[in-house]
Amino acid sequence: MGNIAATETYGGLMSARHISSVSLASPIMPALRDLEGIVARTVTRARAAGRDYMSQSRAAAAAVLAVRPDLSLGQALDAVERLRA
Repeated sequence: MGNIAATETYGGLMSARHISSVSLASPIMPALRDLEGIVARTVTRARAAGRDYMSQSRAAAAAVLAVRPDLSLGQALDAVERLRA
């Protein structure tokens, strides 16, 4: 099955949520484990700075994109959401 994506724009800021049929046993999970540390550190710093959940996720997605420029913003946000769950 393919991915279903919905994108919403609010005041010039884009938020993307991807729903996919990827199971936990899929090959994507080892790739996400490589990003666990950077996501955890970024979320912790953003939370300490008083940012809300979505801002924390956006900061973590930006950090993911810095180390994985091959991903799209939507894919980075999806990876962050999966790791935070």
